[in-house]
Amino acid sequence: MSNSFNFFESLNGRELFHWSGIPCFISSYYDFKNSNMVQIVTYDGKVYDDIPQTDLESMSPEDMNFA
Repeated sequence: MSNSFNFFESLNGRELFHWSGIPCFISSYYDFKNSNMVQIVTYDGKVYDDIPQTDLESMSPEDMNFA
């Protein structure tokens, strides 16, 4: 039995980004007035809070050939 994180299952149709070269997706938008901070989940299942949305760049699935 494996408890490994399945990135593509968790992605579930969300837009794919990379953050400093790390594949990720936005899991939560914060509802602060005039805020662009988001919560992301990276390819390895780590969750990061308070990431500026402007630090994320769009990524296509083809760019994940290493996975």
